[in-house]
Amino acid sequence: MLHFIVNPSSKTGKGKKVWKDLLPIVKRSSIEYDVHMTEARGHGAQIAAQLAKQQNEVDAYVAVGGDGTLNEVLTGLVRARARQPIIGFIPTGSGNDFARNMDISGVPADALRDVLHARRMAETDTGLLQVGGQDRPFLVSGGIGYDADVCDLISRSTSKTFFNRLHLSSLAYTWLGLKQAARYQKANGTITFDGGVSLDLKNVAFISFHNVRTEGGGWPFAPDARPDDGVLDVCIVTTSSRLKFAAALIASRLGGRHRNHAAVHIIKTRSAHLKLDKKLTVHTDGEVLGSFDELTVTCIPASVRLMTK
Repeated sequence: MLHFIVNPSSKTGKGKKVWKDLLPIVKRSSIEYDVHMTEARGHGAQIAAQLAKQQNEVDAYVAVGGDGTLNEVLTGLVRARARQPIIGFIPTGSGNDFARNMDISGVPADALRDVLHARRMAETDTGLLQVGGQDRPFLVSGGIGYDADVCDLISRSTSKTFFNRLHLSSLAYTWLGLKQAARYQKANGTITFDGGVSLDLKNVAFISFHNVRTEGGGWPFAPDARPDDGVLDVCIVTTSSRLKFAAALIASRLGGRHRNHAAVHIIKTRSAHLKLDKKLTVHTDGEVLGSFDELTVTCIPASVRLMTK
């Protein structure tokens, strides 16, 4: 059974039309399926959790939406303690970083056909971010500081709608990202990695934890990250200079050249604990969780199976 969990509001409201175009392809297939439409933020997690409690071993959960929709489905499966669930993804969002990194077609009809005729299941790691009493998984990235502020800004901005209409959604992330660089917040603190190694940090602009190479519509903050290596790539950016910070961001956009910048450190780890002296915004897969000064992140190896061509 394929459970399609569809976000009709993805891509600034175009998700409903995209699914209407996809449904005839599903109906023509010989696969047993059902469809669940999300109605509000967080509803995808509720649907997935309810379905997972009733699942049999061959059920699969196919998110139709953006990275946030996929994150909600994953969150629901984690809450239901589903063991190595089978997932699929049909990207109809704006950023689509998971699809970009997993060789999933950006054309929804092609991505659907790959799900319907999947030849294999790719075991994929997930990250788990624990903050403020919440356990939030992620497939793309989690972060604190600037990158989470950009996620918050994008969710409220009319610029995203404008760029989507021009089919230039990645430019919305670039434009708003550089705009936010002029007013990023800084904090000091300590990060401790598995094995007990600690770093004292000054002027933290942001710290992002990556399961795949890019986030935010194609920003390669972790150029060497892989979703099947059992570790997360941690990108730490620390600087008191807004000019140097902007330079590091631009270098990142230019093929991941930021890794040679003095303000940037990229470290592979199985887990990390962060404590800051002030609260900064936190996100998982672009979904803002609030502001916090402490968090723990862990890589959960081979925790999901991805339907792939």
